[in-house]
Amino acid sequence: MLRDGPWADEPEDGEEEDKPRHLPWAAILPVGVMIFVAFVGENSIESWSALFLERELGGATGDGGFGPAMLGFIMCAFRLLGQVTTQRFGEARVVLFSGILGVIGALTLSQAPDRSVALLGIALMAVGMAVIVPTATSLLGKRVHRRALNVAVSRAWMIGFTGFFVGPSLIGSISEAYGLRVAFVMVAATIALIVPAVWQFERGKAVRD
Repeated sequence: MLRDGPWADEPEDGEEEDKPRHLPWAAILPVGVMIFVAFVGENSIESWSALFLERELGGATGDGGFGPAMLGFIMCAFRLLGQVTTQRFGEARVVLFSGILGVIGALTLSQAPDRSVALLGIALMAVGMAVIVPTATSLLGKRVHRRALNVAVSRAWMIGFTGFFVGPSLIGSISEAYGLRVAFVMVAATIALIVPAVWQFERGKAVRD
């Protein structure tokens, strides 16, 4: 259950005063939202971009494969660069601007008049989604007491990983009723939740300090 509870581990010598009595949900929940929206954006585009390219934009059979391929290759490249960007700009700022870039990419995709613009939107989303999950996890690791770290990360991932399954089904339900373009707008709105999540996380840090 997602509720605060006492931390039950036996204290090590000299650690009684530092031992957390409750899980830090003020940090776990925002990070869970960050991971959730990243998985929603990533898996929605991976699952539905091919159909969008072929049916909505009239691409030839097989052209749809460019969507998931673009997403995969660019996410791989920018995830490898994640350490460089976080060292230079800081984790919270990287997550924030990655989310904003993901929103721009999803909106670009939703309004794409042809395949080239659609692939640009997918590329922007790939850059945005590439480093959110590992960077958000790192943020939580720096905030949480080491004795609560494993449980805190597992709770954040339990919240976040639901986006991996919710994303494709959400976009499928919306597209059935309103079309894929509207569904991608909803993906953009979901990714935009990362902005208040980062703000809430940083606010909690400021209060603690």
